[in-house]
Amino acid sequence: MRIFFTYLSLLFFSSLTTTAQTRASFRHILTPLPAYELESYRQGLWDAFPLPDGSINDFEGIFSNDEEHKLDSIITSLERIKEVEIYIVTIDTNMVSKDKFNEFAIHLLDVWQVGKKVKNNGILICISAGYKQMRISNNFGIERILSDDETKEIIDKNFIPSYQRRRYYKGTYNGLRALINKIYARLYMNVVKN
Repeated sequence: MRIFFTYLSLLFFSSLTTTAQTRASFRHILTPLPAYELESYRQGLWDAFPLPDGSINDFEGIFSNDEEHKLDSIITSLERIKEVEIYIVTIDTNMVSKDKFNEFAIHLLDVWQVGKKVKNNGILICISAGYKQMRISNNFGIERILSDDETKEIIDKNFIPSYQRRRYYKGTYNGLRALINKIYARLYMNVVKN
């Protein structure tokens, strides 16, 4: 059973493509779409969401290129050492309605097949600054080493404080480091015990 975490804070913040050009076209529509186009656009994304373009997929444009590169290098080093896959995606308000944000994140975790197939050890961090929501979804392999309470504590202590000040990179960096440190410590302890 997969464990999914959601955190919505009242104070919280006020390809996925295969080419840079396609990614730019998603960013281009950060302005709200008219209602008559919105449902069709959302359904199209649900049915055929683009494949990830690396571990950082920033559709809201909340990270600079340099920030994306730094986050990606942290994730890549963990994957190289412990074969844990982590993807970060930001979702703009055109892509999904607020009430379907969690469902969309679950769907995306399945579509992207985050985590090594045999170990099922993936994490998807889904952020929407526009909706003031984030969700961390853990696959089976991760839930054995990272509990619900520990994940919520990482969200509360590391992601949210910076997000409340609209410092998305800092919050994501701090949260990502906390997740990785916890996972690495647990995996290392398991290796030492065996």
